[in-house]
Amino acid sequence: MAIPTLDLNSGSAFRPTYQDYLSRSRQSEHDNRAKWAEAAKYFHNNQVTCIKNNQWGSENTFQHSLDTFAAAQYEDMQKVLVSLYLLYILMCHGSIAQSVRASC
Repeated sequence: MAIPTLDLNSGSAFRPTYQDYLSRSRQSEHDNRAKWAEAAKYFHNNQVTCIKNNQWGSENTFQHSLDTFAAAQYEDMQKVLVSLYLLYILMCHGSIAQSVRASC
């Protein structure tokens, strides 16, 4: 059995074929698309981060936060005042007043 030999003098043995060219071209296109997709994702994420930072750090957001806090504090104060007023009414006109006056 004879071993096949390769003629090194002819350049056709190492010449890339059209299929090799297509394969490299497709791989290069795939790599470029992947790089562009990665860059687009990076810039999109940075844009969203920048928009949110500007939005959360704006004067309007700060003022809205203060207004919400003040409204909650006002509601809590109103509840306390109503409770104190009801206790005062009960002490002045109710049975608590008689028991308090009797103990004094």
